[in-house]
Amino acid sequence: MFDAAAAGEILEGRPAAASTARTLVLNRPGVLNSLNSTMVTALRSRLLAYEAATPPGVGVVFLRGAGRAYCAGGDLRALYAAGAEGGGGGGDPAARLAAAEAFFRAEYELNYVLATLGGGVMAVALLDGIVMGGGVGVSVHAPFRVATERVVLAMPEAVIGLHPDVGASFLLGRLPGRTGEWMAATGARLTGAQAVAVGLATHLVPSGRLADLVARLEAVSPTRRAAVEEELAVFAEATAPGQGGADADAQRRAAFPHADAMDEAFGAATMEETLAAGSPFSVKVGVASVRAGRAQSLHSCLVREHAMSVRCAAGVDVWEGIRAALVDKDRSPRWAVERLADVADADVAAFMRPLTAKDGVAPLELEPRGVDKYMDHPGGGTAGRSRL
Repeated sequence: MFDAAAAGEILEGRPAAASTARTLVLNRPGVLNSLNSTMVTALRSRLLAYEAATPPGVGVVFLRGAGRAYCAGGDLRALYAAGAEGGGGGGDPAARLAAAEAFFRAEYELNYVLATLGGGVMAVALLDGIVMGGGVGVSVHAPFRVATERVVLAMPEAVIGLHPDVGASFLLGRLPGRTGEWMAATGARLTGAQAVAVGLATHLVPSGRLADLVARLEAVSPTRRAAVEEELAVFAEATAPGQGGADADAQRRAAFPHADAMDEAFGAATMEETLAAGSPFSVKVGVASVRAGRAQSLHSCLVREHAMSVRCAAGVDVWEGIRAALVDKDRSPRWAVERLADVADADVAAFMRPLTAKDGVAPLELEPRGVDKYMDHPGGGTAGRSRL
């Protein structure tokens, strides 16, 4: 339907026949559809326009990526180069902080809009290929996430000195067992079947049937979520817990033979003896964030993650991690703290605190969207959320 070489980093399509379905394509295949500010702004604008249309004109919105990836995450090399003369090499620290903060703010606003879409708009993320970092944020918050056998899904932020963001502390905190801590600490890569087993994806559909699935939903133009679910079930080889599947922990144990070892290692109060990857500080912060997210709403998680990302951008590990992984590619980052045992719990807690005037950056403010089940409720958590 789309030419990957077509102009524009976000392509919008609709069926030739009258239909309420639309398709939004992430169109930077040469960089695995890595997100930049232009793409984030365009996606948010289109989704809000669909939601606000009077009378409603859009039902199903397919989200997909051009080429062999859905989305490999944010365009971190561009942030690394911010402020550098000619756009190459490491940038000016103040310019990089400003560019990173602006990107994170816009990205989290998009994540929140995707998670709270109303007006009859139903996003269906078609996950086929690489889905990492920011790509998780622009897909897993959708009500329907269709994964194929070609999916490689991960939150590898600790490897570059960041932390699982884009609402990941909310998402990973609700996975069965200690799967979320394990993903945050190790950057573990999940298959499509594993993503379905823990609920990060809702349906497993063979890649060869995606075109037929899209054509069917375009033709039917369902206006109710139950009707979308019925159509997806026809194509699905497996469904996530809560989508007609088996018990959540039973599905996880079938997909992860090492589930008991995972739970034992990542259920410990301290992380010093566990297997981890990346910046020791980021590993500890990431695990603490996932644990905090279990008792918080998506709204609160995004606000907290924004504060944490600002502090990452104001530090050194993330820029050193990007340099080692994506710029010089020597795979030899020099972390500010070299051992997990040297990361103090007090420093982790301070890193996760809300932004204040002393930080010089305004906190993230997310506009309440109607009867918002993703805002905090008495007792914590999120009333009414059933997808994860």
